[in-house]
Amino acid sequence: MNHDPLYVKPNDPRLKLSESVVDLARDRAAALKTHFNLSTFRPGQAEAIDSLQQGRNVLAILPTGSGKTLIYELTTYLINRPCLVVSPLLSLMQDQVGRLNQRGEKRAVALNSLLTKPERDGLLHHLRRYRFIFVSPEMLQNEAVQAAINLCNIGLMVIDEAHCISTWGPDFRPAYLSLGDIRKQLGRPLTLALTATADEQVQTDILKQLHLDDSVPTARQPQQQTQIIKHSVNRPNIFMTVESVASRKAKAQRLLALVSEIAKPGIIYFSSKSQADEWAQRLSEEGYPAASYHAGLDAHTRYTVQQQFMSNELQVVCATSAFGMGIDKDNIRFVIHYHLPSNLNDYVQEIGRAGRDGKQSIAVCLIAPGDAQLPADLVSLQLPGDAQVNAFYANTPAKMVTDSDRLIEYYKKHGDSASQLITRFHELRHKRQFALRKFVDFTQTTDCLRTALLREFGEPATEHDDHCCAPIGTTFSLSSLGLTQSDVEFDKKIEISDWHQQFEALFSENFTNSQR
Repeated sequence: MNHDPLYVKPNDPRLKLSESVVDLARDRAAALKTHFNLSTFRPGQAEAIDSLQQGRNVLAILPTGSGKTLIYELTTYLINRPCLVVSPLLSLMQDQVGRLNQRGEKRAVALNSLLTKPERDGLLHHLRRYRFIFVSPEMLQNEAVQAAINLCNIGLMVIDEAHCISTWGPDFRPAYLSLGDIRKQLGRPLTLALTATADEQVQTDILKQLHLDDSVPTARQPQQQTQIIKHSVNRPNIFMTVESVASRKAKAQRLLALVSEIAKPGIIYFSSKSQADEWAQRLSEEGYPAASYHAGLDAHTRYTVQQQFMSNELQVVCATSAFGMGIDKDNIRFVIHYHLPSNLNDYVQEIGRAGRDGKQSIAVCLIAPGDAQLPADLVSLQLPGDAQVNAFYANTPAKMVTDSDRLIEYYKKHGDSASQLITRFHELRHKRQFALRKFVDFTQTTDCLRTALLREFGEPATEHDDHCCAPIGTTFSLSSLGLTQSDVEFDKKIEISDWHQQFEALFSENFTNSQR
């Protein structure tokens, strides 16, 4: 009869494997303590870092507030080579550089549109001095930027908010579609894609566009080099409710009532920039410190609003979907959708900004008759029509004036014929209309909202209770959730940093968003 050995010989390969895994774990733990003064990882962090340490690319789908930035920061210290972070928003880049600076990391820089040409040229000349390089997808299209980054021996390429590849790339920011080619130009560095939510379609888009889809582990080829790490989208501390109102007037009245009763701070999402402005003014007049945030505002204003919200000088932000990514604020008590998001991925992203401290929070979706028409119209209007595509191909303008011009030009330069592009846009409209219908169906469910949501993301149901949800047609009580103004005291001002000085530095003439 065979018995397992009571010891392992010194040259046994299992011992070498064990030592290797243990050494990697020890390195992670030591770096966590040294650089972050922490002793334990949050769920998903160690698993992602371990895969990167072993040379595997990673798509990490981890919920908001799970500490995704620590994954690439700690990995960069471990591999001791520069890290290139592709980030979607200027404000997000600035916050990330600022947080690194505050922690004592001086070799961080953001290449963005705020830089003058002399400032940018100076930074590119010395780019090899930096450990963390933040850049937008559009800035990566610049040949001088590409040339400078090529000289940096990038050890880790990070795509932050990677779902933007799927949601923004095809029609809003086509530069996202070139990231796979740029990754190839950089010699296919170790790559980490980060996002809070991604259904199967979004995962497929991310892997395909980054050219990672040919290196996903399969049953036939288990040793391939991309690992998907996915944790549940469920946030049990966020109470979800869908409220149906009889008219748009009734919806406005209900919003005012909610804001007057509910614990703060919070975010209200709108599809319309003008309505975000109007409601911010209206709430301010009602006595609630509020401001709007959307892409139509200048960079100075957006940065100010974000920092005022972060330091609790604002109670409410009335925003479009441009607001929220990278917001490191843990005490948001509510998210209200005044207008419908266009899909479940966006909905989960946006409500996930509430309750990052783990305390009870609420997500309210208000629906009036005809509300589904607005996002349906936006889906159609966001893409150029057939006539516009044909006109562009027949007589390409010398200067790209509109976003639609730049979008069509991108696809034309990458080999699409007019008919191919028209077909591509038709398919994209159909896919997005289908995603919108799925979200509308979700809002109409009379069963547990959380169960319906988790089902869409391929996750098992959880047990329903009084702190779970209130589907359409049912009622709920803010007081029973502990979410009235009297239940939660609003700290009018919490100075997380001297953002006023950061603001002055950020928009001064000589600012280079780094500290040498």
